[in-house]
This record gives sequence, C-alpha cells and structure tokens, in this order.
Amino acid sequence: MMRTLSLFLLFLTIDGGYCCSCYPSHSQTAFCGSEVVIKGKAINRYRSTPKDLPVNNGLYPGMYDNVVYEVEVIEVFKLPTQTDIKVGDTVQAVTGDDGAMCGGNLPLNTDILITGQQDGKSKLRFGLCNFNAAFSSLTNVQLEGIRGQYDCKCKINPWQGDPTKKMDTCYMDEFPGYNTMCLSEFGRCSQDKSGACNWDVEQNNRCRNPTRN
Repeated sequence: MMRTLSLFLLFLTIDGGYCCSCYPSHSQTAFCGSEVVIKGKAINRYRSTPKDLPVNNGLYPGMYDNVVYEVEVIEVFKLPTQTDIKVGDTVQAVTGDDGAMCGGNLPLNTDILITGQQDGKSKLRFGLCNFNAAFSSLTNVQLEGIRGQYDCKCKINPWQGDPTKKMDTCYMDEFPGYNTMCLSEFGRCSQDKSGACNWDVEQNNRCRNPTRN
C-alpha cells in the first residue's frame, strides 16, 4: 500500500512540476511583453540536449531537450539594444521539446510572426505562451500594431476584476456586446489626450455580437 502511495505521489510531482499553462494573450500584450518580434521563415528543425542537465534526466530522457529552429529573418519589428540579429540573418529560435515544457512550434517554410525573448546576442527563445502566427493570418490592425501603432503604455486584461476601471488598462470584457476574439484581431488599446487607455476598434459592426432578445 505504501509503495503504491509513494508511486502515486511521485507521479503527481512529475505531472505537476512539468506542465505548461497560459492564458491566450492579445497580440498587443504579446508584442509589448516580448524582447524580440520578427517576421521569419523556419528552414530547419533539430533537437538539442542542453549541456547542464538536471540530475534526474536519466530517469526521463529527453524531458529537458530543446528544439532549435533555424530561422531566416525577413523583417524586424522589435529588438533589444544589445543584439546581433538583423534582416537577412539565419538565427536560432529555441523552444522546449514538447507542450508540457511550454514548447512552441514553427511550421517550416512559412512566413511567421515570431515573438519571444533574447537568448544570447544572436538567438531567441520562444514557447507555447508566446504569440506566433502565420503572417498571412494577421489583420491590418495587427500589422499596423507591430509596425508601430501598439501603445505599450497601455495594458490589456482578459476581464475587469473590480468595478473601477484602471486608467492604464483596457479589458476584453469591457464591452459585453463585443466578440472578444474580434477584439483580439481588430482592437488596439491606446492612450487618449487625457492619458486614459481606451479601445480603438476597427470594423465595429463586425465585432459586435448580434443583439439577444
């Protein structure tokens, strides 16, 4: 009985310790929270084992492996000051091996918007919780946003936790008549002249839910 209980607790530790969960974020939030935002094309993919492995890696081989994508940089939207990444380079985009380790996926030979963090001067790291999308799927609002229209002084939260609206925040549930997915694709949160952050929504009619009786 004790052996069964011990094995069950070990399973819970492994399962709970190595899982990934994240709430889908607005593309503006993803842009503002990322160090690196580029348009790229993944041309190769291979598996890499980190040099410094945890002690128990022998019990769970491959658990801590990375997947490395070789990415051609087509366009640059955001980079930290200290970086060697530039248009025309082929850089490494590193992620976890699977979804449980927050590993992301880049389809090969497809133009993709990649958001992530700097990993050395010429690499980036991304994961399941980053916003990575086929470039052809981006709306005009998203394209304008990553090219300079996203106002990173403003925050976007999924829901309003209290009745008092914070001046620096837009809420996805702020307009009950709006489809939140549409706000993700066609909405930007920007400061007005007073300093308050408000939704700037394109295609208002499309983003409104049908009136319910």
